[in-house]
Amino acid sequence: RHLVPRFQDVRAGGSLPRQLEMSQAREQRPQQQKMGLATAQGAAIEWDSLLMPSVYDPPQLKKSFQPGPLRNINWATRDSPLCNSFPCCLSQCIMACCLKPCCHKKQVELSDPDEWFHRMLQAESPSCPERLRGIWWMKDNIVPEELGTFGDAEWVSVPEQEEMLATKLLRQNWAYGTNAFASTLSCFNAAAKTEQKLVQHGKWLFMGSGATGSMFLTMIEEGDDIVNPDGSKPRYTPGLDAMRVTWEDEARTAMTYQYFARKVAYLDGEGNLVKTDGYDELMERTRLSGVKGSCCNFGLCNIPEREYPQIWAPESNVVFLEFAPSLTE
Repeated sequence: RHLVPRFQDVRAGGSLPRQLEMSQAREQRPQQQKMGLATAQGAAIEWDSLLMPSVYDPPQLKKSFQPGPLRNINWATRDSPLCNSFPCCLSQCIMACCLKPCCHKKQVELSDPDEWFHRMLQAESPSCPERLRGIWWMKDNIVPEELGTFGDAEWVSVPEQEEMLATKLLRQNWAYGTNAFASTLSCFNAAAKTEQKLVQHGKWLFMGSGATGSMFLTMIEEGDDIVNPDGSKPRYTPGLDAMRVTWEDEARTAMTYQYFARKVAYLDGEGNLVKTDGYDELMERTRLSGVKGSCCNFGLCNIPEREYPQIWAPESNVVFLEFAPSLTE
């Protein structure tokens, strides 16, 4: 079956052969719309077949998710001392010698967000889909990325596919915690100028493919009923929040990653900053006590498997990020 050109060709118009492909794609548009096909960096997505999981059971919070020896090493939690305290202060060195002077990173506090929340949102493009605007907290993401935006991405419409395509720079408007893992990851994304290709269609956002599978974000709407494995209700707000899911197989039977993306703040129609219940929950998590591991908190072998998910709940009140340029700059 025919696929329309890759993302970069759609944006640039492409060469003559590419333009011919686009012409052929327009001719086949009725068939593609009927089949629910879309394009994501040259791969078709059957949007109509996507279903949001009704059970919230993040695989990454479980001890079995970690590779062998790492299960018992406190290397990625908020309070990880690994390379983050004397005598090895790698994290502080990366921040002082690289991220601040070379990568334009600023250190800010979630407990005092109004000024820098506004600054993040000043980069929001009018072309960004309405539901994707605002500042998002990656709740239960064990990678130390806490906040991010989609509004600063470069958005372009592909009406024949009923899609919006975008390129998002992960070094800007993407806030990281303060452990060594966070400092290293932030430094890498800044140095590599990492980009993320996005494809939006209706309530779904395709976020690319990684080592664990295909990544999607879906908006949570009124009437969506999501429960924990024990039948209790997790905390989320329909109409504002979303769920991020990674499936490792095309049939989407094996989920490898899952978390809530909670919108913590946005600008109303008059430009006023509005903070949400998602922000309140995030602040509650910044006040949680850290994991009490063994061996001066370097080890996690004393944490029972049933309690392992709790080590990921505390969030850092202090984060650092590079602000995306304001639309007025």
